[in-house]
Amino acid sequence: MVPEYDAAVPPPVPPDEDTYPQVAIDRGPRRRWILEYARPGGVGAEFGVFRGHFSVEIAEFLQPSKLYLVDPWTRSGERFEWGDIPETNFNRLTTAQALADARARMAPFADRVEIAFVEQWSHEFCRGLMEPLDFAYIDTDHSYETTLVDLEAVHDVIADDGVIMGDDWITDPTHGHAGVMRAVNDFIRNRDYEIVVAGPEAQWCIRRTPSYTTPRRWLPNRIAPSLQDEQPGLRGRVAHAYAVARPRVSRSWAAPLVRRTRSVVHRMKAALRSRA
Repeated sequence: MVPEYDAAVPPPVPPDEDTYPQVAIDRGPRRRWILEYARPGGVGAEFGVFRGHFSVEIAEFLQPSKLYLVDPWTRSGERFEWGDIPETNFNRLTTAQALADARARMAPFADRVEIAFVEQWSHEFCRGLMEPLDFAYIDTDHSYETTLVDLEAVHDVIADDGVIMGDDWITDPTHGHAGVMRAVNDFIRNRDYEIVVAGPEAQWCIRRTPSYTTPRRWLPNRIAPSLQDEQPGLRGRVAHAYAVARPRVSRSWAAPLVRRTRSVVHRMKAALRSRA
């Protein structure tokens, strides 16, 4: 690992006053596996930098040609107001200190990576960006609304073969950060993206859906077009049942269901023919 600070630059937060949890620091290297899905040496951005702990992992692992570190920092107020938590020195840490801390932490990379510190929200930054991003890493406030805004903003600037990665893939719907997974799923439902991976340390990665060599199958609007009918009714229900029953399911627990569904399809077809 590289040193966290340039030896000539004293840390903005004195070590004896810094209560940032060691468990959070130790988590950084365990999160870096997700960076394997991004192209090394490209142009990237991290949204939600805070004090720059994961920025170090990005710079060291990917060695990007240019790295934008985007966070509102002082524009969001004097302090973070996240509550009485050790990550913010129990609300004594100022946003200016966090920015200075990130600058000091990234100083050792200055001769290897072009680093741009940007005090803006994601949508502001992306609106003014003049070059595509090969990767983006989202770690902002973990809410559904903000994550969805971040994703829509990044969508406009990510390269066609780029990836969007992030933190806090929480599957428990009662968790305070569950909005991230929900936002990502809603985003890919409305945009032509797909999940590449989601896994250890709550990391995730999505990309634009590539052109596959085989067409999609088993979708109701692409199966048995002769059975489709613009008018609702029996014919439409036949087409839907046909689409459900058509796939070959090898699991024993599903086979009886498939047989019953096919039986329903045959009966409905027969009823349709008798009405013609």
